Amino acid sequence: MRNWIRARLPRKIIFSVTGAVCLLMGLFAVVIVSERSRALEKLMFDKVRTDALVGARAAQDILEGLVTDGQLSIDDLFDTDYRHIESGPLAGSAIPKYHTRYDTLLDLRLRALEDSFLNDASVVFAVLVDRNGYLPTHNSTYSRPLTGDDAIDITGNRTKRLFNDPVGLRAARFTGENGDVVLRQVYHRDTGVTMWDVSAPVFVFGEHWGGFRIGLSMQNVEAQVAALVRFVVGSFCILSIVAALTIWWTVKGGTKRLDRLTRQIEAFSRDGNFGRLKITAPDEIGTLTAAFNHMLDSLDAVTVSRDYLDRILDSMNDSLMVVVADGTIRKANRASCRMLEYQPEELLGMSIEKIFAERSDTADSWFDHFIDSRDGEQVELEYRTRSGNLVPVLFSSAPLTGEDGEGDALICLAQDITERKIAEEKIRSGKRFLETVLDSLQEEMMILDANSLTILKANKAFVESCGENYESVVGQPCYKLTHGLDQPCDGIDHLCPVMEVFEFGKVEICEHLHRTPDGNIQYVEIQLTPVMDEAGEPRYLIHMARDITQRKRAEMELQHFAAELENNNLALAEKTAALEEAHSELKASQSRILQQEKMASIGQLSAGVAHEINNPIGFISSNLTTLGKYAGRIIGYLDEQERLWREKSRNEIGDELAALRKKLKIDYIVHDLKDLIDESLEGADRVKKIVLDLKGFSRVDDADCKEVDLHECLESTINIAWNEIKYKATLKKEFGDIPLLRCYPQQLNQVFMNLLVNAAHAIEDQGEITVRTWRDGEGIRVAISDTGRGISEQARERIFEPFFTTKEVGKGTGLGLSISYDIIKKHHGEISVESRLGEGTTFTIFLPLQSKEVLAC
Repeated sequence: MRNWIRARLPRKIIFSVTGAVCLLMGLFAVVIVSERSRALEKLMFDKVRTDALVGARAAQDILEGLVTDGQLSIDDLFDTDYRHIESGPLAGSAIPKYHTRYDTLLDLRLRALEDSFLNDASVVFAVLVDRNGYLPTHNSTYSRPLTGDDAIDITGNRTKRLFNDPVGLRAARFTGENGDVVLRQVYHRDTGVTMWDVSAPVFVFGEHWGGFRIGLSMQNVEAQVAALVRFVVGSFCILSIVAALTIWWTVKGGTKRLDRLTRQIEAFSRDGNFGRLKITAPDEIGTLTAAFNHMLDSLDAVTVSRDYLDRILDSMNDSLMVVVADGTIRKANRASCRMLEYQPEELLGMSIEKIFAERSDTADSWFDHFIDSRDGEQVELEYRTRSGNLVPVLFSSAPLTGEDGEGDALICLAQDITERKIAEEKIRSGKRFLETVLDSLQEEMMILDANSLTILKANKAFVESCGENYESVVGQPCYKLTHGLDQPCDGIDHLCPVMEVFEFGKVEICEHLHRTPDGNIQYVEIQLTPVMDEAGEPRYLIHMARDITQRKRAEMELQHFAAELENNNLALAEKTAALEEAHSELKASQSRILQQEKMASIGQLSAGVAHEINNPIGFISSNLTTLGKYAGRIIGYLDEQERLWREKSRNEIGDELAALRKKLKIDYIVHDLKDLIDESLEGADRVKKIVLDLKGFSRVDDADCKEVDLHECLESTINIAWNEIKYKATLKKEFGDIPLLRCYPQQLNQVFMNLLVNAAHAIEDQGEITVRTWRDGEGIRVAISDTGRGISEQARERIFEPFFTTKEVGKGTGLGLSISYDIIKKHHGEISVESRLGEGTTFTIFLPLQSKEVLAC
């Protein structure tokens, strides 16, 4: 056969055919490389587009979940106060690092999500950035500790950075304009590797927050394309050789198999058919077929696996189901199973009608409704779980279209909004409670708009004061209802405080005039509180009004009475001046009577005081006489001693001095001198003390108000009255633990003196007088008791009257207890008496612990 071909076909034709075959194969190689490159790029873009959308939705769930759980507020989540990190493990980088109020929580929540995308070797990074380019956390690969080498640290630690490069800012600020759901940016690294930066916008509660970026290295794709080019070029060379050999070997058999290979290549080039060719013979065409099959196997390796997509769907927190035209569920993620309480195999094949709680239409009409709604609107529905519970969800859908553009399936996405519904109900309940509280206020309340002065809200009291219903009040200008005017109150009679508050932005409380629906004037006290907007300008005004008409009328009447009272005061002032003069005279008389009573007491005690002074004076005089004798003997002894020193020897002096010392009783004198001097000094002290106590008792010193120890006052008074007491009674002192007392001590001494002397006079033979003190709450009590004859009931009723006395004529003035009563009252205290005839009497004094201001001292 080969000989026949060589013999019959000219060499030129063989070369032409061989060249044509080689050219055809070359063109085929260019086509297959070009088509496969585009196919690879499309597959990679579809994959990274899906990853970016899934990552953006997962990041949205995480961010909204942090707000819903109460871990962050909306202000925290949109924090742009980037605080420079100056200490800690992140400080010291060549590029500044920053903290925000949310980055710590996102470190914990985002790392696992971002790292999950690194399972694909082509993905270099997957990160979430806010709309200013701030990167709260990066993949683990780019979060290594600082090494000190700036070149390494800049590349290897990108967490907490602000990316202000054009690529990063465009990705952060992309919001999905022009209908594009993702933004693809292509750039080349310093290493020459081509990078795709694909980002999808992230919205939090409808507001743009930032973007989810995925960096895809095209190195693997370029390597596969280069390998494909090398393979195709090698194949081209091999095929060229095989083609030439085939022409020389055989034309007919080789042509059929080559045609079959060509048709398969055209089918792959046309519609991407990945069918494999069967190798029928181990020749050159069989080798080419095996190479072609191997090339298709290599292309399959770069296709996204279905299991990988399933893992992405199952990582979502929201329910995602794929429903076909007859309403049957074909796909459901794990979140759907958890929400609806079904197993995965139970959901697959179930009709969607069983899940929707409120819809009564059929599955076909339901499917057609959502297929026609291609705008992806979100509606609130309720899912019915397996146990019959209703779960409120935020439902959205998107048609899954085929090559013809028609929707043959529906992607249903549902977010559980149970917690949001509970929060909304709490808000509604709070609103109802607030309205109830406002309507319960007696004050009239309304909220005004700053620009138009129209009433936005009013309580029941204000509506009733206007004689209208709520609907007719809201929306009207305030000046129309409160003044019956068609324009704001700017006249001299109606200066508008509302306008002043809006101008100056300060709370104001003032009195104002309103006009009631029947035309009467109403006086009101209003409190105006501005509500500021974000720029610090008044936006609303809270207007609270209290009807003070009755009060104002009362004030007018009071003004009239005040004028009359002023006239009366002028007349009264004259009488007051006269009374003050009389009072001054009375006060002077009282002072003179008090001093006279003191002098009378001293006069009664003078004999006893003189006796008390005479006793120590007597033994002092006797002691001085004895001391004179002792001094004479000592002087004689000293004179004789001096003479002996002059006339005698030392030995003779000793004997004579000893005899003289014994004769004059010098040893006894030396011993007795100390006792005589001590007794004399003691007597002098007693006289001095009696004189001082008597002097302090007798002086008039009303202005001397101070803190004193009552025990010292009592001791001083007892010392003066002791001569009256000691012959009549035994004195018993029971002093308790009491604090210092602010008082007029001389006046209290007068009281104690009167009571002690009266107690002594009440005892006819021998008795007992007891003085007790103790703390009683916020005061001090002093009780002076005697075992005398007692006081009759009739006398007790008049005991504190001036000039009343039970003593014989000439033995009492009748002013002692009356003056004592006035002194105790001056100290805001009390004095009481208890007595039984034949048993004795007890006077009890209560003195409160006064401050200096209360006692006016």
